[in-house]
Amino acid sequence: MCSPSPLDRPAHRATGLRLGLGSAGLALAGLGLTGPAAALGPGPQGPDIRDLGVASSRPRAAFERLEEGRSIQLDGRVGADEWRGAGRLGPLTQVVPVEGAPPSHPTEVHLFQDGRTLYVGLVCHDDPAEVRARQMDRDAFVQFDDVVEIWFDTFRSQQSAYWFQITAAGSRGDSLLSDGGQRFNKSWDGIWDGRAARTERGWEAELAIPLQSLAFDSSLGSFGFNLRRKRVANGEVMRWASPSIAYRFFRLSEGGIVGGLDDLEQGLGLQLTPYLRADLDRPRWDALEPSARLGGDISFRPTPESNLLLTFGTDFAETEVDDRQVNLTRFPLFFPEKRDFFLEDAALFEFGAPSNRSSIVPFFSRTIGRDGSGAALDLLAGAKFSARSGPWTLGLLDVQVAGWDDSEGRRIEEKNLAVARAARQLGEEGSVGAIVTGGLPDASGEAVTAGVDLRLQDARLFGEGRSGSLWAWALASSREEDGEEAIEGDAFGIEARARTREWDLSLEAERVGTDFDPAMGFVRRAGVTNLRHQTRYLKQLGDTGWLRRFDARVAVDVTRDLDGNEDNYAIPVQPVGLQLQSGDEFEWEVHRIVEQLDDPFLLGGQVEVAAGRYEMTRHFLQLESNDRRRVKAEVELEFGDFYGGDITRWTISPFVIPNEHWRAGLEWTQAQGRLPAGDYDLAAWQLNLDLSFTPDLSWKNLLQYDTGSEQLGFQSRMRWILTPGQDLFLVGQGGWLQRDGERLVAQGQALAVKLTWAVRF
Repeated sequence: MCSPSPLDRPAHRATGLRLGLGSAGLALAGLGLTGPAAALGPGPQGPDIRDLGVASSRPRAAFERLEEGRSIQLDGRVGADEWRGAGRLGPLTQVVPVEGAPPSHPTEVHLFQDGRTLYVGLVCHDDPAEVRARQMDRDAFVQFDDVVEIWFDTFRSQQSAYWFQITAAGSRGDSLLSDGGQRFNKSWDGIWDGRAARTERGWEAELAIPLQSLAFDSSLGSFGFNLRRKRVANGEVMRWASPSIAYRFFRLSEGGIVGGLDDLEQGLGLQLTPYLRADLDRPRWDALEPSARLGGDISFRPTPESNLLLTFGTDFAETEVDDRQVNLTRFPLFFPEKRDFFLEDAALFEFGAPSNRSSIVPFFSRTIGRDGSGAALDLLAGAKFSARSGPWTLGLLDVQVAGWDDSEGRRIEEKNLAVARAARQLGEEGSVGAIVTGGLPDASGEAVTAGVDLRLQDARLFGEGRSGSLWAWALASSREEDGEEAIEGDAFGIEARARTREWDLSLEAERVGTDFDPAMGFVRRAGVTNLRHQTRYLKQLGDTGWLRRFDARVAVDVTRDLDGNEDNYAIPVQPVGLQLQSGDEFEWEVHRIVEQLDDPFLLGGQVEVAAGRYEMTRHFLQLESNDRRRVKAEVELEFGDFYGGDITRWTISPFVIPNEHWRAGLEWTQAQGRLPAGDYDLAAWQLNLDLSFTPDLSWKNLLQYDTGSEQLGFQSRMRWILTPGQDLFLVGQGGWLQRDGERLVAQGQALAVKLTWAVRF
């Protein structure tokens, strides 16, 4: 058994760090990174990367080996006899509302492994009448329930991890963490199982995580680990390792260590996942088109540290549709990837600072499998290889897709798209890497994008609870269409950040060349330089009085063209951000914006915004009720100046959650106002009705509309998890297009039934 202890690292701290990278050396002085003579170049001069940061002060626990003949039967009840002899985690500690205080209700954590599966047993002591258990569907966005979350850093690299959660009602969720815990990929689905039950002790849960679902370093015998529990009744958050508001729960360098993980097995490391799909399409009201298809994936782990994934006749019928949005800018919107094949080991392909994720990325997998107009193309076959060896990570992706001819409006030759990404860990939390993409997804021709990035960070750079990080990246692109002269461009940037318990400071700068065009990536805007700074103050006030948290921030965002001419600057100020002891929250922001438009643009397809210089002041109010109520609502209001006119935009999002079996929600956004060229009225809304019959059987229904596309669309998606790794989907979707502002014209409907099953050897 292990109990929490002070998490200070050893007093000795190096004043400099020298990193040998092949024949080229990189000297970085004065960063205060931990480690004596931390030389990480090739050869025996450096310490084993796996031992970095594993100080004796980090909390420790151990999995016990389950004896032969014994087993854990998942029913959500942690029986004394069944879990006898299991390893135990030490007590948790409050993070909020009172940092460092004992929890109001204790938590028991039991740990077993049998060489093939990790078992975690949880007893969350509580008053049964206060347990919140209203979400049981798979991958629920848990806001309203008592929940326990855990993560495993299976390479003890402090770079990436697997995250799992289970709620009091039995909802299971998982994610991939990367960039030291700064990136969170919730769309990933692993094969594992878990059950929860409400009992006289409060609520309990049992998790079973097959080692075949994880990549790990088989020589370590231990993983990085952390656990937290959230209790909705009083807004309490408890944590095992680093129970401090100065560190996010997902900060991988601040986890503890769980040992007892020797002699782990993954079998042959082979997984076959075929699928069978049947469709009934109605492209027109007078025609039905039935069809069927067969395909699947093959996954092979030559070692626990590597994985080769092959896909054939790839299908994404079960993928959730994108949310409709109101776009009030002249720039394109960014939508996340949701397709399973691209989400597997997606962290290895991520590049640059997390803050750039929605503005500039060299590789964005949504560019694969779509034509120039955004319509889906067949993904004929694909291969992905990922590997980790010591401080090195490698990701390779190659995909064959159908081609097309824009002029003829028909598909023609197939085309190949490829990506390669390699990175090397530096120190405890840093890395240096490179990426190359090849292929032109949206036209006939060739394109290449290449770049390098560097990340340095230290959780205690400025002392206990005071972290610092530095990002730098550079990219170059070349695009050649149909034999025309190649167009080349470049982009680069840097970002620095420092954080304490109460202060969060960041500074970012980037330059994007006029002709920079990452063909397999995403760039929000080219031909500009950006400079951004933000200072944020957040104070936790404990559990006395009427106020629990105060939050304020000020930022500056300046954009200029490459000739130095002013293009845009904004000064957003949040003077008030409050969280009451009741859990209700209120925020008020004021934005001062000056924007120079060299070209006009059409706002929502309704009215033109003329070129010119605009000075604007806008206010933003947000009110969110607490998660304890069965009826919850969020309200946002924006009003003020808007391109020579005015705007009033409001969003209302009520949710009704009477019990764990169903939930209804509405999100409505409306923007209205006037411009010199005329009035505008833009809207987007979506209606959700989600039913959960059991944690393994759910039915989600979505109806949405936006005035930009004038399309009313629906998706009805039923998922039945027969057993972990075996899923049955029934998906219906379709839409209507609004004509003449009134009449709805059917755009086609489709019904798909898909069965997938994973077989492991």
